[in-house]
Amino acid sequence: MKRKLLPPALTVLLLLSACGGSPQPSATTEAPSATPTASVAPPPSPTEAPLEATYVTIGDCFFGAALSDGTWKDEGFTVAELLAVPTYTAYTADGQPSDATTVYLYTGEGPGGFEAEAGKRLNTYASGDPDEITGLLPFSLPVSIVGNDARIALPNYNARLVFDLNAVAPLVLSKPVTVLPRPVEQIEPTDDMTAAVKSKLDGYGLYGAPAEIKAAYRLDPTGDTPLTLIIAGSPAIDGYPVVSADEYTYRDSGSYAMCLLYDGTTATTLAEHHKAYDFDTVPPTKTPPSVYMVSDHCYALQLLGCYDVNGDGTMEIALRDAGWEWGSGVLFTLANGKWQRVLESHYGS
Repeated sequence: MKRKLLPPALTVLLLLSACGGSPQPSATTEAPSATPTASVAPPPSPTEAPLEATYVTIGDCFFGAALSDGTWKDEGFTVAELLAVPTYTAYTADGQPSDATTVYLYTGEGPGGFEAEAGKRLNTYASGDPDEITGLLPFSLPVSIVGNDARIALPNYNARLVFDLNAVAPLVLSKPVTVLPRPVEQIEPTDDMTAAVKSKLDGYGLYGAPAEIKAAYRLDPTGDTPLTLIIAGSPAIDGYPVVSADEYTYRDSGSYAMCLLYDGTTATTLAEHHKAYDFDTVPPTKTPPSVYMVSDHCYALQLLGCYDVNGDGTMEIALRDAGWEWGSGVLFTLANGKWQRVLESHYGS
């Protein structure tokens, strides 16, 4: 099914917004794992105590939960369990905490939204009227949702928990944690970083694609392994990848986005997308600088943060992985020496 093309201004918004398109296959990663999705603990037996969950919201998108046995869960949540938390802890980008005692939800219908009847039932628990601009309903914590209403599920798609109508909270957890045991510093790209990106592009067969680094960060997830995180991607105009400044010279080229972890010698791919151009099928625009105006060539990766969300001393890496009318929030953790994808949220229009 073809996706509709949006005006250029909306294209950029969807590529970079916290919640914007249809769910798509996630970016590939070199870190092997048994399954590409989160590890979900089985239901406890009658003799077992239930696992404690730390609910994780990053950039207003609900990612899932870190469980007390070290596993992760990113689906199968009820609104009742999330609103039963008396107080969430919201963190600034530099890790400073504050209490969050109101949650805003959109209970209307829409892509990934609640069914009409379920939304109406949830509305009766709201503590105020919908916000005039966003339509979000406030719920003062904790909320006791009872009976059949307690089984209303949080949608797996477009699952948003908003804690501040005036700003996007970088990170909100249901339990207080020291989320930044070590600093994360944005740094200037270097020639060896650009060479690492170029080497990856050559490996994809995109020999003519320009190696462009969008951002680079210095971080130390474990306290003894400093790394450079590199975000690279195609030059773009209004969300469309640039082909060339004048003539169509990039025959062995294509669009791409990648996130690399670089130790000064080896660059490991944490996430990436790439796709070769097909000039015989779809030519780029003729007005320089030329762009390849095909929606499924529009990719973007962005660092949402590097935080210790479960308090085990190892900092997780959160990325926004987005394209044309689709997006995901993805959380990676280091386990047994390998970076593994453990939580994933999907959003869009």
